[in-house]
Amino acid sequence: MINLEQEQKITNYSLPIEIISNILPDKEAIKDFRTLINKVDPKNNFLQDRLKLQEVFLDLNPEIFTDKNFRKIFLNSNYQKDNFKKFIKDIGITDKITTANKEKIIKKASSFSWGDNKETKCFVNRFQLDDSFMPEKPYANSELEELPPAEIPYEEMFGYQLAIFEESFRFLRKQNQNFIIQIPTGGGKTKIAMEIVTEIFNTKTDQKILWVADRKELCQQASSSFEKIWQHKGTKKIMLNRCWDKFNFKQGVNGNNLIIATIDKIINLKKNNKIIDADIIIYDEAHHALAPKYKSAIIFARKDVCNLIGLTATPGRSYDDEEENEELSKMFDDELVRIKDVITNTGKKVSSIKYLQTIGVLSKAIKKPEIKIPELKNIFTKAELKSFESKTDYSKKDLEKIGRNNLRNLKILEELVKVAESKKQILFFATSVTQSKLMFACIKHLGFSAAHIDGKTDPQYRENSIKKFQDSKIQILFNFQVLTAGFDAPCIQVVFIARPIKSPVTLLQMIGRGMRGKKVERGTEYFDLYYVRDGIFEKFAGIDDIFNMFTSYFKQGK
Repeated sequence: MINLEQEQKITNYSLPIEIISNILPDKEAIKDFRTLINKVDPKNNFLQDRLKLQEVFLDLNPEIFTDKNFRKIFLNSNYQKDNFKKFIKDIGITDKITTANKEKIIKKASSFSWGDNKETKCFVNRFQLDDSFMPEKPYANSELEELPPAEIPYEEMFGYQLAIFEESFRFLRKQNQNFIIQIPTGGGKTKIAMEIVTEIFNTKTDQKILWVADRKELCQQASSSFEKIWQHKGTKKIMLNRCWDKFNFKQGVNGNNLIIATIDKIINLKKNNKIIDADIIIYDEAHHALAPKYKSAIIFARKDVCNLIGLTATPGRSYDDEEENEELSKMFDDELVRIKDVITNTGKKVSSIKYLQTIGVLSKAIKKPEIKIPELKNIFTKAELKSFESKTDYSKKDLEKIGRNNLRNLKILEELVKVAESKKQILFFATSVTQSKLMFACIKHLGFSAAHIDGKTDPQYRENSIKKFQDSKIQILFNFQVLTAGFDAPCIQVVFIARPIKSPVTLLQMIGRGMRGKKVERGTEYFDLYYVRDGIFEKFAGIDDIFNMFTSYFKQGK
């Protein structure tokens, strides 16, 4: 890993070629990489360039230094170099550096635990590694925190947000009334919901509100949003209970209490018979709430009298499963709160998305010609293709197989290179982890700045990569099923969807990553949308079509 500002100054760590040549998960993937590179850059010498191999190897293995055995290999390769001498001196090893002492010194120098400690910091600094190799620091926040009342006023919501806020309270005045708030990605659904939470706490006592999400990033986003609002609008003390990752639920807390938790934590509380008794439950990304284990966890967490609020951009589950869509609607009493179509000054009726684009909250997608690639019938058998008809989306196994197709990957890579040459900020949604790594390795070889992240990526490296992308220090961010939700980068100028999609929910979430408009700091008026022609996008007239496709399942659309 290198600092992007110093790309030409790559440190040579003299790592063994048999280690750094394993830049991809298996021999088949490396063979695919050779094939692609030979097509786009026939004169390449990438696999003979030790420095480039080293760079890509470390980029794709950000957790590698947690392994003591790898640290031994690394130190062995750098034995007697100046940075090695300085490092062992930093950590208090005074043995004489000789050939005879080599094994003993390396064993001592590699034996520390990789963490937030002196040895790790010295290792990263002395060997000039990227800061992203530093492990995640301990949480600054605590599980339970008392938040004071506000001291200064807070700026008001947009008009459309205020209208949704007020309509929501019309439902909240009824006992056991459930409903969904539908807002396009980028329209501020978390802000509106936390304004509702703030109003409830300011006007009522002893309220327990449970906010549920399916991943910690969404919980962190929710917590930050609430703290910002409460700092400015809160009129009393309340307790905020973080309950995700290393944070846990605190039982028996009196007074107004906001619990922000992942669904997995709630499921574990149910298994251990921990009582929550929430007065209100807010389910972020509510289209997930129908899954049986999630549904039972919500029932467990509520009081006998409880309101359930869903938040989503797509209040449905499937493009062609009416029964499942109706079941989700029924779970929320068939009630949908959303931005109504707006009549402009010229008397023209416009959709909610077009309205938000007009006022600069959302940016406009410039849909590029579909990338024509080998059809799926060239990859799967007739029986496999038939089985897809009953699936709401492709499985990871299906996507892995698609992502291994070289003809397909070559078409995608060729198009990606053309887009990258425009120097625009690109968010790339890959077909699989292997394909994401493969494309990343190719793009790095071709001289573009990039990073790859997936579900197994070290949290600190992932956080640093995202921040570099947000700060435009890297141009392309590759991912597989990580950045569809809980991720905000207004700087995105291109959304590149390189995977087939059957789920309109997933599709709209991906497109929504590029829709931060001019009213958002560093947002854009337009973004380019690239999409491979083997999903469902061609079945819709546009983004409005996807956004509105589930409305008919609710009372207001019937």
